[in-house]
Amino acid sequence: MSSRIHTPLLTAILIPLLFLTDPVLLFSQHVPVGFSIFNNRNHPELNWVSAETDHFIINYPEHLSGIEYEAASIAEAAYQALSENMGVTFDYKIRIFLSDEDEIINGFAVPFSRAYTNIWVNLNDVAVQWSGPEKWLRTVLAHELAHIFHFEAVKSNIPLIGTLGTAPGLPVPWTEGIAQYMTEPWHALRGDALLRAAFYDGRPSFRDGSSLLNGQLMYATGNSQLRYFASVYGDSLLPKILEQREKKLFGLIRLHDFEEGFKEVTGTSFPEFEEEWRRHMAIYYHSLAGQMERSDSLGSKAESLPGQFIQDLRFSPDTTKIAVLALKSAEEPYLQLYVAQNDSTRNRRVLSEGSIRPPLSWSPDGTRIAYSAITRGQYGSLINDLYISDAETGRRERLTHSRRASNPVFTPDGDKLFYVVNESGTGNIFSKTLFDGAEERLTRYEGDHQIGWLAMHPAGTHLAYATFEADGSRHIAVRNLQSGEVLSLTRPEEDDRHPVWSPDGTRLLYTSLRDQVPNIFVTDPFLDEANEERVTFLFTGGTARQWLPADSLHTEGRLVITATDTKRDSKAYLIDAARRSETDQAVINPSYSRWLTHTPPAVIPSRIDPDPSLIRSRAGYRSFRNISHVTTIPFPLIGSDNTGIGLITAFSEPLSNHMFTALGAISFTNFEENSLIFLSYMNNQFRPQLSLNAYHNSFTARIYERDFLVTTNSGAFLLASLPRDWIDSPFVNTTLYSRFRFDYTDGSRFWDREGSGPVLGFPESGWQNDLRIGMRIQKQKPYLHNLIHPLNGWGVEPRITAAAAFLGGETEFIRTDLTAYAVLPAPGSTRFYLYGRAIAQSGNAFVQDYIGFSRFDEIEIGAALPGLDVLYTDAERVRGFSDYVTGDRLFFGTLEYRIPFISDLNTRFLGIVSLRRTTLSAFLDAGMVRTEQAGPGESYVKRAGAGLELKNVLQLGPLSLVHSLGYAQPVQDLGKERNQEVYYRVKAVIPF
Repeated sequence: MSSRIHTPLLTAILIPLLFLTDPVLLFSQHVPVGFSIFNNRNHPELNWVSAETDHFIINYPEHLSGIEYEAASIAEAAYQALSENMGVTFDYKIRIFLSDEDEIINGFAVPFSRAYTNIWVNLNDVAVQWSGPEKWLRTVLAHELAHIFHFEAVKSNIPLIGTLGTAPGLPVPWTEGIAQYMTEPWHALRGDALLRAAFYDGRPSFRDGSSLLNGQLMYATGNSQLRYFASVYGDSLLPKILEQREKKLFGLIRLHDFEEGFKEVTGTSFPEFEEEWRRHMAIYYHSLAGQMERSDSLGSKAESLPGQFIQDLRFSPDTTKIAVLALKSAEEPYLQLYVAQNDSTRNRRVLSEGSIRPPLSWSPDGTRIAYSAITRGQYGSLINDLYISDAETGRRERLTHSRRASNPVFTPDGDKLFYVVNESGTGNIFSKTLFDGAEERLTRYEGDHQIGWLAMHPAGTHLAYATFEADGSRHIAVRNLQSGEVLSLTRPEEDDRHPVWSPDGTRLLYTSLRDQVPNIFVTDPFLDEANEERVTFLFTGGTARQWLPADSLHTEGRLVITATDTKRDSKAYLIDAARRSETDQAVINPSYSRWLTHTPPAVIPSRIDPDPSLIRSRAGYRSFRNISHVTTIPFPLIGSDNTGIGLITAFSEPLSNHMFTALGAISFTNFEENSLIFLSYMNNQFRPQLSLNAYHNSFTARIYERDFLVTTNSGAFLLASLPRDWIDSPFVNTTLYSRFRFDYTDGSRFWDREGSGPVLGFPESGWQNDLRIGMRIQKQKPYLHNLIHPLNGWGVEPRITAAAAFLGGETEFIRTDLTAYAVLPAPGSTRFYLYGRAIAQSGNAFVQDYIGFSRFDEIEIGAALPGLDVLYTDAERVRGFSDYVTGDRLFFGTLEYRIPFISDLNTRFLGIVSLRRTTLSAFLDAGMVRTEQAGPGESYVKRAGAGLELKNVLQLGPLSLVHSLGYAQPVQDLGKERNQEVYYRVKAVIPF
């Protein structure tokens, strides 16, 4: 046994070793690849059905019966067009999965050996967040199928490594560009609005890191590049590029190399093409900008309001306050609803945070604000529900539960709310009396019909709203609340939305996407003849939010609008309501605008009617038959005393009902002792997630004495975790968990017993059968630097572990463990961190699984799944002390004052090791252990230490962790030249 521990060196060796060999880290943290990928909930209440067509298997919950006819028609039409355009066919049926369990506007394609796509359907929010006449299912299904065709066109000839062979053939941004170009026209919100802002901003690259919208800009970039490429080079070249293959390993492996293929087919390198495209887009957009208005023509300065990318803002009825919904910042990218004073101070109160959806609606008395938010509904689904927040106190009240309700607006008397309810994809308007909660239906739309924002007439006589009808038409409707008569005010093809009434109720303001960006128009809805007038002709667009009453300087009042000249933010402006745009049209040389309307050879129709005859058969869904190969990766074992070969493989089912992973390694040097295997099966068919795992020769480790103890483990465990929605608060997660384990620990295999015995005792070997039950509650807001310096958050985790001497078990104990932490505000970006832990044990565990004070800090790289420990973690260290104390009770606490120090060290070693952000902490540790090591008449050994610590983000390739260098002393020795300690440790900044 060595006399010293070289912690930095051990860490550098151990961390990669653990990630390569520890099965708990590798496999137990399965990422679901089904609909639970975003919401982490299982839905055993759903009964799934499969319907087959000539080329597809459409899978859907039984309650969505009928949607298979729509999906079949769209999918088969897309198959024919995509096959013709890309020269691809399939020798298997593509699987389509449709679900409305969440209101998530998304879908994804998975390029496994038998590709499939998962799509959320029946969404009312597309009326607001989408543009163009294509309905949601038509757009998203064709789009995801285009991805699958693209994957098929460029996949390698080696099925063994699955998706890894495909990935190099999927360039960014053409992956999304191909899907958009092949399946939909050029749209405002899917392309033009953001792309023109980026060019006008002088920041057209989505790679520059300057905007939170760069991800969306990547889509727009790819879409426009494909359209430009096809219009200039021709559609026939795209399949030829996708056919290109590079021969590797004497021609046995054939991989697609996009840039090589592009150069071979076009004679131009892809970087040269991107520069050509950039010049062309710059000419087009700057020519357009020269003929349109910019924000400096609005006649007012931008309002000074905190936050970025304003989603909505509304002045209170007396205009003394402003309710604003905006992103807090680029580093803290979550929405905040706050009320600011409408004066020079702009003092504000944050009312709510999280997934809040516009619009906002003030109560007539200015005391409350209504809005909708994505929250947990029945069965844990993520859905829209209504809330009201008190404008003074911030107290929040939930008005609906699992109603899928959005777009609320108060009546003039404040007694009712009108709002939109998503009824299986059909938007209808309801009202609720706030006094007694009574609900009343206003509209009876049917089918694929959605409704956008509502606007209540100042007299309460009419309701204006935007509609997105089943035939794809969009327009503004005005409903007489007494007679029920409905007027359609605008032309369906012009995509008008967001109605706003004038204060006197004689005119209606709205936003139109007819310019490929939002611009504002006004009309008198009660005149027999159309009298539309243009208010803005902004190059980068403007959206109407509110119409304020007249004042001494503005006889018609002022308009509240949001606009932007940049991709990095949006601003609010107050403009004269009498303003009218004198310009209405821009003329561009067709040679620079031709790409906008270029289409692929085979065009998928915008509207496709359902065709029941396409369904060939129908049966219950069989999950085991849908298990797909994800990937298989072989790797060598090379060491001074061990050589061999290993293999990682994974299989999954598209709904994540079944997930199999395995790691195996065969040692040629010592087969019996050095070979290992780990098998994991995860089941999501029931309300809790179940994980069954079996292993031989896996590893657990801790610093022990002055060396590093690695124990090998063989056995099995069953882990069950059940998320709960007990706390209706943003960013809060609650999980119940239990684990039953049957495990053999070999504590002596890597421990040198020669020489004197260790203080803690020689590591023990034997069987342990234990049951762990616990609960974890945590709140953590998004922040770019949460890894090293979280700005807020708290957590608490009580758990109990019991080991019993049955079925050969050699330990008997009960161990209770309570851990809690909180990050508290302090001046500026500094923070206080509080951490506490209490452990009590009766009975005896293995010697190496002790509780108490450790001589060295345990390595902690972050929390695993609730209920699992990667390393031994039931000991704490009071910094400034370096000897062991073991016992049966531990009480420990830490107080730190954390200060951001250096934003980035910008240091890189060997091409893969980087030193990044750094913080400085002053700390105080204190604790006590009940032990026989206590002095005469004492039951506890008590310690307190203080010091300073530098924390730094260490990046090892794709892995980031926090390591620290510190100075500490016992509290009683502060200011004295004794018991000074300089230490190094690897420890996460929060426990979970």
